Amino acid sequence: MIKFDFWQIAKDALIFLKPFWPYLGGLLALVLIIEVWSWFRPKKEMPYERKKIMSDNERRLFEILKSIYSGQFDIFPQVHIDSLVQVRRGARFMFWWNKINRKSVDFVFCEKDGLRTALVVELDDKTHLMPDRVERDAFVNDVMEAAIISIVHLHSADLHDQELIRRQIDAGLAPKPIAPTK
Repeated sequence: MIKFDFWQIAKDALIFLKPFWPYLGGLLALVLIIEVWSWFRPKKEMPYERKKIMSDNERRLFEILKSIYSGQFDIFPQVHIDSLVQVRRGARFMFWWNKINRKSVDFVFCEKDGLRTALVVELDDKTHLMPDRVERDAFVNDVMEAAIISIVHLHSADLHDQELIRRQIDAGLAPKPIAPTK
C-alpha cells in the first residue's frame, strides 16, 4: 500500500515552483490591480437607443384600423408569434419554437371578451417581394393556418382606400372555427 504524505507533496511543490514565484506574484498583483480598478472605473454606456415600434405606414394603418374596429376588437401592434401560438405537445419543442422565436406580425385583432385572437394583419410593402420575405410570409401563413387563425395581407399602396381595407379585414374576420386554447 502506497502512503501519501500531503505535507511532503506540498513542500515538494513549493520547492519546484520557487523559481517561478516572482512571476506568480506579479501575475497575482496584476489580477488584483485590474479587479480593484474595475470597481472604480466608469460604467460602460449601454449601446441602445429608443426607436419607433412601427414604420410610418404601419402607424397610418394602425390609426385606420382603430378608427374602424376599436369598438369591436382590441388591436395590438407588433405581436410576437410565440405569444399567439404554442408548439403542440409531443412535437420537437425547441425545433419548432426556434422557427417562430423572434418573429412578429404587424397587428393582431383580439375579441374584447377574453382576448382570443380573431385575426392577424400583415402590412406588405415592396420589401415583401424579396425572396427571404416571401419565404418568411409563406411560413407565417402556414403557422397561422395550423393554429386556425385567419391572416390578411394588406398592401401599403392601398392605405389610401379605407373601404378596400375594411372589405379585406371583414373577409378575414368572417366566422371560422377557432382552435381551442389550453
